[in-house]
Amino acid sequence: MNQKRILVVDDEEIIRRTLRRYFEHHGYEVQEAPDLKEARETLGKSAPDGVFLDKNLPGGSGVEFIAEVRRARSDTVVLVITGYASVQSAARAQELGADGYLAKPFRLEEAKTALEGALAKRNGASA
Repeated sequence: MNQKRILVVDDEEIIRRTLRRYFEHHGYEVQEAPDLKEARETLGKSAPDGVFLDKNLPGGSGVEFIAEVRRARSDTVVLVITGYASVQSAARAQELGADGYLAKPFRLEEAKTALEGALAKRNGASA
């Protein structure tokens, strides 16, 4: 089985580091980006299976970045994470193609379940 690759885009280092350690422990390859500029560069160089994307980032809206991910890699799972959850922002994220929405603070198991569920759904849809 190929190792799954994820990209964590969040301006909070503790969130990036925590997700990195957790997912690496579970066999994933993890890349990090603190802002949209680095996220764009990383997305251009690699092909992540999943992206954890903070809603509010330096350099713009993480939610608007969903469309860029979709254009670059339509099969990549995108999960929005935010400390500012609202029904409206969740609906907007889904309209733009997000596969899920997690309100901070979330349990790491919750993030893993959301990612693996979305990956399975995408793989099932493309099979």
